[in-house]
Amino acid sequence: MKNLIFCGLLAAGCCFSAASQSKLSGHAQIMLQRHKSEMAVSRAADNTEVMALITMNKGFSEDLLKAKGLEVIGTYDDVSIVALPLSRAEEIADMPEVKAVSFGRESGMMMDQARNMTDVNIAHDGSDSDQSLAGMSFTGKGVITGLYDTGLDPQHAAFRNADGSSRVQAIFLAKGYGTASVTEYTTPDAIAGFTTDDQSQSHGTHVAGIMAGSKGIIGDYAQTVGTRTERTNGEIPYYGVAYNSDLVIGCGDFYDASILAGVKKVVDFAKAQKKPAVVNLSLGGNSGSHDPKSSVSKIMDGLGKDAIICIAAGNEGEKDMAIQKNFSTMGSAGKQLNTFITPENPALGVTYTAEFWSDSEKPFELTLVLYDKSLNKIVDSKKITTGSTTWDGSESTEFAKVYTSNSIVRASCGIDPETNRYYVILNNSMTYSKGSSFIAFGVNIVGEPKTSCYAYINSPFNSMQEAVFTSDGVSGYTKGSPDGSINGFGCGHNMVSVGAYVSRTSAPYLGSGNYTAGGTIGAIASFSSYGKTGDGRQLPHVCAPGAQIVSAISQYYYEALKMDKDHVIAYSDSHSHKNAYFPMQGTSMATPFAAGVIALWLEANPWLTIDEIHNIIEKTSDTDAQTNKDFKRFGAGKINAIEGLRMIKNSSLKPTLKDEVDKNMMYTQSGKNIQVIIPGMDAYNVTLYNLQGAAVLSAVSSGDTADVDATTLNDGIYILCADTEGGKITRKIVLK
Repeated sequence: MKNLIFCGLLAAGCCFSAASQSKLSGHAQIMLQRHKSEMAVSRAADNTEVMALITMNKGFSEDLLKAKGLEVIGTYDDVSIVALPLSRAEEIADMPEVKAVSFGRESGMMMDQARNMTDVNIAHDGSDSDQSLAGMSFTGKGVITGLYDTGLDPQHAAFRNADGSSRVQAIFLAKGYGTASVTEYTTPDAIAGFTTDDQSQSHGTHVAGIMAGSKGIIGDYAQTVGTRTERTNGEIPYYGVAYNSDLVIGCGDFYDASILAGVKKVVDFAKAQKKPAVVNLSLGGNSGSHDPKSSVSKIMDGLGKDAIICIAAGNEGEKDMAIQKNFSTMGSAGKQLNTFITPENPALGVTYTAEFWSDSEKPFELTLVLYDKSLNKIVDSKKITTGSTTWDGSESTEFAKVYTSNSIVRASCGIDPETNRYYVILNNSMTYSKGSSFIAFGVNIVGEPKTSCYAYINSPFNSMQEAVFTSDGVSGYTKGSPDGSINGFGCGHNMVSVGAYVSRTSAPYLGSGNYTAGGTIGAIASFSSYGKTGDGRQLPHVCAPGAQIVSAISQYYYEALKMDKDHVIAYSDSHSHKNAYFPMQGTSMATPFAAGVIALWLEANPWLTIDEIHNIIEKTSDTDAQTNKDFKRFGAGKINAIEGLRMIKNSSLKPTLKDEVDKNMMYTQSGKNIQVIIPGMDAYNVTLYNLQGAAVLSAVSSGDTADVDATTLNDGIYILCADTEGGKITRKIVLK
């Protein structure tokens, strides 16, 4: 069996045409290697599809892909999301009109105390002392909060109104491998019939609960108040930041193109509803160039023009998984980067992707090495030259001595057609043989003077352990660093990168005892990632509470783990559902908190752009001794909901609202009850006219909101007119 697989891999490595090989991303080449070897063994019909990202050359459009019979999910700039049969990948890459084809990277899943620390409570209850906000409450009303995640339980009480109706407006289930598709659930019956995308996960339920979980759920809860623990029945305090927003859910697998297809559906839904939207992505990994010119970043930047997108910074802030080497002209050492790739526990197997990116098209020379630490020398090596290749025990007797028979190194190299940067990518699955851990696997790189090499390691989220860059105590070899651990999925311009700080170190169980974890309140969370993008920008932009955040968990996860009421933080059986709450931590938790805060800002001004959001974050985030100490990791500081709202209400943004008042008016209608919202307008009159031009009803706003009760009017078509200092605005409405 081993020989057959190896022959299949060699065939796969050799069969790419020169054109297709240069256009397929390194990850795509490796996936095709693996796929072709599997098909050679099974001899089954190849019907496998992937969700792919295809970049067209200038002057050519997605129509050429459609003419080839491919389903195009969406296009941003010159990049299309396409359902692509794997058997046709090389054919499409060979098209002269196609610039690049990529697919196959897989991402991983990356509140009561928190609301107080960020002034969200003040935004909710309208208790701000600032005159411009006095008596004004912001809860996310009129805003869509979206996400793409896994382990969603949309029937949880955290996503229902008080009457039991769902706050979820739509669900989009994306699949990117096998059969590439996006299934839509957009009717109340379809949403009510959706259980979960993954019974073994609850990440998405927890994330959605932080961002937008409902307020007013009655149940049992435990809470720390001062120095004492209270366990009682009443209104559960673990609700979300934008608890009156409308939820739109994207879920499914975590391949890049699947995520992007799901996010596109969420954003398109919000656009169709003509509502502002914030989309949370608590996912990612360290794969890729970290370059805004990549296909993923291009599409994210396109989506970020229509919605505010928040992306987790990553949870590798304690891992030595990044290196930046600037090659100099000073001696041979200045031109070299040598490092070992070492698992945390050499006795266990490890799977990882290691990537090495030049800052330009100039290649570096990379050699795989086996280094004997007892002899202080390299005992075997293999130079990576062009295209894709493998290295295992069938080729190297030293490799066979050190690693088990199923261990293999897969490598690809070339100039990335999207970023025009040279790369070498290793996709390795390796297990030491017993007693052979004195041999270290590594890479030796020789670069051109005045160029740089950026190295990253990404371990799958379900891996039993992670790999890091180490020196292993050998002179001339470089140890990795967490500086550079920033999420490679979130390196575009039109997004908000969010790190995590500590707002809680323990949470009491409903039964007895506490869930506890380390950290210092107010300090950066030790796991929070940071680093520079491929074009030199420092991320994250800002930090939010992300340690031990209590939020909703999926009923299916609760049952699968055989959890009980005594060992959760809160529980309610509302709506005949098992509604439990439990703490989790990560930048995955900080990001939806920031997304919820931004939803409050969008409620105040639904036309805020990503540049304005960045400006608000930069000018209103809290700074202190902790943020100044870890400025690389905190970004602008700790997000502050109320300071952001003050800036929106008091700054130069307000005249813009008046100048474009027609664009800013929103209204919602429930039967014959109408609510009009015009952010930035402190007082205005609303009048309803019949089609004969007669005024039949009027109302005066309270702040920027006017409630119109038209229940006394007959069914029919009317003209709604708002008379504001920025001019008159009219809308045609139907009463029935």
